[in-house]
Amino acid sequence: MLDHKRRWIYYYKHFLKPHPDDAPYTKMKDILGELHPRVLAGECVKLIENGTAAIRIRDMTFDETNNIAVILFQYSDTKVSDPAFVNLENGVLRIEPKLEGEGVAISAHMVVSLIPITPRGGTYLTLLEDVPGIGRTKIEPFLTSNFREIFDERFQTYDGSTKKYWPTSEMTGYLSESLRDGLEKGYLKGFELKKYIDVDDGLDEEGFVKVESYSAKLKVARKFSGDEAVSVINRVKIRARKTNFTEMLIKYERKEGKAKSVPISTAREDAGDAMFSKFEVVDVGESLPQCLSEIRAELASKMTMLLVAAR
Repeated sequence: MLDHKRRWIYYYKHFLKPHPDDAPYTKMKDILGELHPRVLAGECVKLIENGTAAIRIRDMTFDETNNIAVILFQYSDTKVSDPAFVNLENGVLRIEPKLEGEGVAISAHMVVSLIPITPRGGTYLTLLEDVPGIGRTKIEPFLTSNFREIFDERFQTYDGSTKKYWPTSEMTGYLSESLRDGLEKGYLKGFELKKYIDVDDGLDEEGFVKVESYSAKLKVARKFSGDEAVSVINRVKIRARKTNFTEMLIKYERKEGKAKSVPISTAREDAGDAMFSKFEVVDVGESLPQCLSEIRAELASKMTMLLVAAR
């Protein structure tokens, strides 16, 4: 469930990959500028899941001062159960039924840098509000389909002919925070150790099955954070490597309550240097419903500040 005054924000590298591969790169500012009139006209929508769900861009604004675009995505699904409410004192249940043609709706803000991460271009830092049900797996193909519809450019191929092209949306985690930095904001929760053992027990005469995965889960005795937590991890890592464990999954929890798992190799010299996808928490003063029709200025402003600080 979403906290009505808190949102977790995930950082991504947003790559405008050209299609075909040998086509030119497209600037984020240009493609979103072409998309904007469709958003204003309410045309940026797509039915998915055999027509039982819809995803749309409900609102879009541009921050010229910070070179940032803010996008509000909205997703609705007719298959989701009707929302239910229970009185905390007497336990009385109330179910709010959907009307004909309605779906349970959620929304998520995205803040996109219009300045590429690298001089070559093509990749842009992007922050996305973490809302279960409307993550990058839905947003990537939706953006790509819209880009393809609005883009009307051609490029000259090596054989002298011209071919239509368009940008596609690809988002990957922005590996920008070290485990040491993460543990300064939270506490070590435990470990999962894994090793692979060659076995030959006669179950597969052709020899296709010969590796068994063995894992061990460890809990910590108290809340370790910062350098103290990294020291504990490094000591466990050395012992794990000596007993042939090759991988570790470090589990920690932010002080605000969000859990995270970071995989590392036991061969790594210092576990604190391991990098993982950055995420942050944002608190707002005005209550946030699970779905909005307009960009919420306070949340967009705080996400913008996070992006500018990381860019």
